[in-house]
Amino acid sequence: MEYIQRLIDGTVSIREISNKFDDDLFLQKGTGISLFKYLLMRKVIQIDLYTPMDINKRIKVNLVSEELDKEWKIS
Repeated sequence: MEYIQRLIDGTVSIREISNKFDDDLFLQKGTGISLFKYLLMRKVIQIDLYTPMDINKRIKVNLVSEELDKEWKIS
């Protein structure tokens, strides 16, 4: 949930958010990017796929609450 909040509120690139998340939680480098891809693939988050995805730039991320409810059984 913390990572999703950072993505939604983020004012920097996906790479910067992910690197900071990895550092803050002492995770292996690349874990945040993998988590971003997983959330996107599971349709927990949405981005505009009509524009090329560049994780070095800021990307507007939307939360799909129905998928979040199903995925983590949050009501």
